[in-house]
Amino acid sequence: MSDGEGADMARLDLAIRGGQIVNAGGVATADLGITDGRIVQLGGAFVAAREIDATGKLLFPGGIDAHVHLTSPGPATDGPRWVDDFSSGSAAALAGGVTTLGNMTFLRAGELPLAGLAREGAIAGDQAIADWFLHPLLSETNPAVLDQIPALLNAGCNSIKFFEVMPGNDAQSRGYVEAVRRPAAPRCATTRRAGPSSARSWPPNGRSPWPKPPVRPSTSCTSPRSARSTSVPRRRLVGCRCTSRPGPFTST
Repeated sequence: MSDGEGADMARLDLAIRGGQIVNAGGVATADLGITDGRIVQLGGAFVAAREIDATGKLLFPGGIDAHVHLTSPGPATDGPRWVDDFSSGSAAALAGGVTTLGNMTFLRAGELPLAGLAREGAIAGDQAIADWFLHPLLSETNPAVLDQIPALLNAGCNSIKFFEVMPGNDAQSRGYVEAVRRPAAPRCATTRRAGPSSARSWPPNGRSPWPKPPVRPSTSCTSPRSARSTSVPRRRLVGCRCTSRPGPFTST
C-alpha cells in the first residue's frame, strides 16, 4: 500500500494481520490493530508502524489465572518458600498467554486486610510484568478484620478466602460466616477450602446454628462480577482484570 492510499486510514502502532481471532462470539479471520498497548480495531482498513503476519495462527484473549501463589505465607525464615515470585511467575504466565494473575495474600499475625494488601501490592507493583490482583486469606476474624471487609471493594479487591481444612480453623467458624454477611461480601467472590477434618469437628461446641459444611476437598462460590473486563468492550481481545473497579491493589 502506498503512502497516498493510506493517507485517510487510521495509523496505529502495531498491526497483526491475517490471524484467526477467538472470542466469545466464535472464530473469525481479521486484522487486529493496537495503539498504546491496547487493541483499538478489529478488521477494516488501517496502517501501522509495525506489522506481524499471523496467517494460520490463533489469536486468543489474554488468559486469567485467578489463584496463584507468588508470595509465601510467612517471613523468609519461617517455613517453606514458594519457588516463584511475582517476577518469575508473571514472566511464566505471559509466556503461556496468561496476562492477569490473582495472588492469594497471606495476612501476617495481627495484620489487617488492607495493610496486608498494601504490603503485597508494593511487591507486585515492583516485580510483576503482567496484570495482577490480590485477594486476602482471612486467618483471623476479629472485629477489626471484619470491619474492613466493606472497604475492600472500594479499594479494588473483590474477593476473600478462608480455610476450613484443619481442625484449628474451626475456632474461626463463626467469624467466617460473619465475614460473608458483611455489606460488601455479596458482591465479592468468596472462596473457602473445606475438608473432612473440618467437617468432623464442626462445630467446636456441638451447637452450631448453621448447617454442617459438606465433606468434599474444596468448594467455591464465585460472584458473576469476579471476572470481567473493566476497561474496554467485551468483544475486544484484552486481558480481563478481575476487579469490580480499579484500585490500589490491582495493576493498571
